[in-house]
Amino acid sequence: MPSSYPLSTFQQLYKELTGEIPGLPDPQAERIINRAWKFINDFRMWSWQVISNAQLFVPAVVSVGSCSVTFNSTKVVMNTAATAALNAIAFGNPPLASPILGVGYQIRLGTSMNGLNAPIGPNYTIVAWDGLGNLTIDSPYGQTTGTGLNYQVLKAYYAAPFLPVTSTGADGRFARYLSVVNLLDGYAITGRQLYFSQEELNRIDPQRGGQGDAYILSLRQTNSLGQPVYEMYPNPVNPTTYQANMVSKGPLLTMTTQLPQVSYALDDAVTYRAKREAATWAMANVGRFKDLQGTNWVVYLKEVDTLWRESMLQCVKEDDEIMPSPKPFVFNGGFSFPLGGEFLQSHDVSSILPPV
Repeated sequence: MPSSYPLSTFQQLYKELTGEIPGLPDPQAERIINRAWKFINDFRMWSWQVISNAQLFVPAVVSVGSCSVTFNSTKVVMNTAATAALNAIAFGNPPLASPILGVGYQIRLGTSMNGLNAPIGPNYTIVAWDGLGNLTIDSPYGQTTGTGLNYQVLKAYYAAPFLPVTSTGADGRFARYLSVVNLLDGYAITGRQLYFSQEELNRIDPQRGGQGDAYILSLRQTNSLGQPVYEMYPNPVNPTTYQANMVSKGPLLTMTTQLPQVSYALDDAVTYRAKREAATWAMANVGRFKDLQGTNWVVYLKEVDTLWRESMLQCVKEDDEIMPSPKPFVFNGGFSFPLGGEFLQSHDVSSILPPV
């Protein structure tokens, strides 16, 4: 979106801060700017946080050949046919094995109830593959030792995508899905179906026998990279690409990133918020730095607090004009009201903005 305001770089933001607050060290100024930015970033769902081009790739299921596994072991040995089939996908997208949950495939082992459906064992995540038939799973095999077992390699767990949200391509922080669309079959996963718990799935289908196209997402856990990982249910086995619409928070600012390009003065809100925090630093250090003693920091704090609140209200009003939201916004303190442009123009809500 073209900006009506000159974009502020991180360096410009903190240099303004250090130029106005005598003695404020550059590293401290940088931390204060990022604290201010994170507060505003997390304040509500902004129009620039909505990402519409995420993709979740569902690969084909592999079940050629057979395997052998021992109770309480993390090693699975594939026969020759299975080894060839798994080597064919080992370095694809997604990769066959990954120590990071939600990146690679899962495997199910055991017998089939009728010879036609999937093995009835649980989904184990494949963490390593040597290309010679030796596969490692993420936890010890808890079922009966077996040789020549049926297996099914599929992808049931998906790490939430981290997508570029700034003009410099830095990664954002996934917040939540708004919808996941199966374009091939023409349906969308929305609302309640995006927020099933594992307990609910366990009640519905403890053996995860349901397979086909997914119509439910369930948060499983957070992986080692801090990404939330979702189970798609029924576990998808039909190769396709799901298109995801999601909310992604902006990254912390660095020398190579800048604020999102918007048509209003977002940088003013960040700057005034940072000056509020810098004023508290100045009050705490007024005895250490002579240059700080010539300013009434209590009055300064009150002035920049007023400027910040006015700036935030203006940013919220203009952002709502870009992306109107019919849902009420709930502050952390629990006060709920429709924070829309019309409401803001007819009410003085500055006094109920959240405290520091």
